Amino acid sequence: MSYLWILLAVSVAVSAIGWKFFIYFFSVGYGFSIAALAVTMFIIFNPVITPSTALLCAVMVVFGCRLGGYLLMRERKAAEYRKILRDPSLEKKKPIGVVITVWIFCALLYVGQVSPVAFRLGNTAAGVRVNDTWAWIGAVVMILGVLLEAGADAQKSAAKKVNPKRFVDTGLYRIVRCPNYLGELVIWTGCLVSSFGAGLSFWQGAVGLLWYA
Repeated sequence: MSYLWILLAVSVAVSAIGWKFFIYFFSVGYGFSIAALAVTMFIIFNPVITPSTALLCAVMVVFGCRLGGYLLMRERKAAEYRKILRDPSLEKKKPIGVVITVWIFCALLYVGQVSPVAFRLGNTAAGVRVNDTWAWIGAVVMILGVLLEAGADAQKSAAKKVNPKRFVDTGLYRIVRCPNYLGELVIWTGCLVSSFGAGLSFWQGAVGLLWYA
């Protein structure tokens, strides 16, 4: 399982952007870490990559880059978000131990989130017989989640341009209070589904369920 250490190292490196702004550990660092982990998995397991697992990795790259880019652009264009980012309570210097703990926890969490795909690829490389159908199903579910989240973010941005101080209750927000978060839940549900039929061991299944719970 050496690939897990490689993934963790990548996650630690990319999420280190949180040292610039603490909130980046959970926002920009989150999105770009997922994208980087997906690229890393594609490189590590290139010899056993199938069309379905390539699609799974691609969806995570799109999700991570879109989210990270969206958050950076929102910060650049919206004064209210820049104000939140630079809130004195967030910029207040935190104990080094707290920062390191949050950093490592986030890095571990992001590896846990992509672990269902990593385990599928790792087991395939180890010669375990896997069912590719579930990978396709998981990828389709993830795509639907990405579309839902991206659509919700676009609607929120449009509504905030009209009235920055009013909460959004139009479009998808008329149906669900937080459709962007629902989209993310759908994404990671699809990721978990993709691990079905992948010959996961007990501990692999436990890790996959732990982050999801």
